[in-house]
Amino acid sequence: MERSRLRQPRIDGLEKFGLPSKGDKRHVESLLNHGLQEEFHQDIVERYKKFQHDVSERLELNIEDQLDALSIQDKARGQSKKNSVQEASAEAEQSRLLMAMRKLREGIVASQRRDPFTLDVYRFCVRAAILARHPESYGPALLHLLRNLHPRIPLSQTELDEFVGYLILDLVCRQNKPAEAILIRKQYRLEEEKYLTNAVLHAILHGNFHLFWILKEDATEYQSRLMEYAEDGMRRLAIRCLERAYFTVDEDFLVHVTGIQWDLLRTRYGVSWTREGQRIITRERKRK
Repeated sequence: MERSRLRQPRIDGLEKFGLPSKGDKRHVESLLNHGLQEEFHQDIVERYKKFQHDVSERLELNIEDQLDALSIQDKARGQSKKNSVQEASAEAEQSRLLMAMRKLREGIVASQRRDPFTLDVYRFCVRAAILARHPESYGPALLHLLRNLHPRIPLSQTELDEFVGYLILDLVCRQNKPAEAILIRKQYRLEEEKYLTNAVLHAILHGNFHLFWILKEDATEYQSRLMEYAEDGMRRLAIRCLERAYFTVDEDFLVHVTGIQWDLLRTRYGVSWTREGQRIITRERKRK
């Protein structure tokens, strides 16, 4: 009688399954069921869409609140605390989603399932994890998609180019392995002149920071996210080149070749340059 009065703990729908690889036995056998895999995938997709909507909505509200609070210090502090709580909640939800995707992938692999649904799951997981900047998730999923699934369930040529491009960008931008990126390009016969990925590879190999930022503006959201890993290195290269080649530069030009505003460049990278109007003085001329 007493036991019936105890409220059962509420279990999040994304956490009801365990990880087969970790020996978790909570309904592990259920994720071997193809029907439940599809239901779980649908739950993940719906939660992910809601997560994206909430994040987008919060960003818009935060911009408005920040503008309203510019002249009110106490309100700004209160808003900062509120934003911290919201960010923590968003990070927790993102972690749940990424873990749920991993559970589903492990269930699919354990059940040896290879069909169009499997491709849908892996395509979705790779793209979502790239946007989340979570290589621990998109790295293994991307390799499994290309090495194990594609030979058995061929991707279309457009999709193959897309995901091979992600692998190349990850190798050159995050892992700093341009030689491996070139081998992958050759292995999958990615046409050199046709795709943005090849241009990014060229820009990084040749230290062409001007081209890099132009390409980033033209990149898809997934390509742009992967290119972010190379931003710091390209920005530092631009700073060194500007210091050696110029005494002064226009602020607009500086923003263009570094991809960052002057104030942020000064605080984040500690440059000792000075500003006079719209001109940035990178070094003083030596007096004769």
